[in-house]
Amino acid sequence: MILFLFSCALIAQERVDSIRTRILQSDGSVLIIAHRANGSSFPENSVSAILSSSKMGADIVEIDVRRTSDGGFVLMHDHTLGRTTDGKGFVSGKSLDYITGLHLKGKDGKITSEKVPSLEEALLAAKEAGVMVNIDKAFIFAPEIAEIAQRTGTLKHLIFKSDASPEEVLCTLGPWRDSVIYMPMVGLDSEESLRKVVEVVDKLHPVMIEVYSAYKGDVKPLILRNFLGEGCRLWYNSDLGKPFNAKKDAFLIDSFGARAIQTDHPKELNEFLKERKQ
Repeated sequence: MILFLFSCALIAQERVDSIRTRILQSDGSVLIIAHRANGSSFPENSVSAILSSSKMGADIVEIDVRRTSDGGFVLMHDHTLGRTTDGKGFVSGKSLDYITGLHLKGKDGKITSEKVPSLEEALLAAKEAGVMVNIDKAFIFAPEIAEIAQRTGTLKHLIFKSDASPEEVLCTLGPWRDSVIYMPMVGLDSEESLRKVVEVVDKLHPVMIEVYSAYKGDVKPLILRNFLGEGCRLWYNSDLGKPFNAKKDAFLIDSFGARAIQTDHPKELNEFLKERKQ
């Protein structure tokens, strides 16, 4: 049994190492990101969602991290507890023990037996599943999160993101800069946005950029794709909260140059990419 568990852990770590290498080398393949840790099939931001993600083809799970009143970290998208748990109040106003004792709701709104995971529990689940972890809503806490990841042996699983200035990013990450992957978030909703991309690329040399507010018919995503080439992977979100849309994903890949797609449907996207041999 011990040998079996060691073998599973080794396979999971090799999978993460492979995904990280793909990101760092920007190999032209398309990465699959499970939104809210595969929250369309399991309670969102749950351990079960994380554990299921790699089986459905996800390379990365996106999780929402918030800080509790006593300085702990839990997985929670909203500022408040009511939508996804059987608790009430603000996350920031409750203790770690209180929140991790709450039960999560399923998609139907019914209470499940699964409890709200701490960040540490989530990182250990990602380690077991062999997926990287995109941390959302918590970049200002990056140093503390990195310390938890180091303690759990998941430091190289981490992908932080924000729309902070390059100077803020370098200051926040500090000594963790070379240990984790940082991904700038760039909105293409103004003419000024492309200038900001140039500044980000010049000062941070990112291997991946998340693009939002990009619309069909707008030339800015095309300019961005041509400017970056294949040296930096572009991350786009695909109709989150809606049914799987193969045409949308194909458009993002072929027209906007997406090489990472965040989706509520990792299994369907994985099958689609296999058909396209991507």
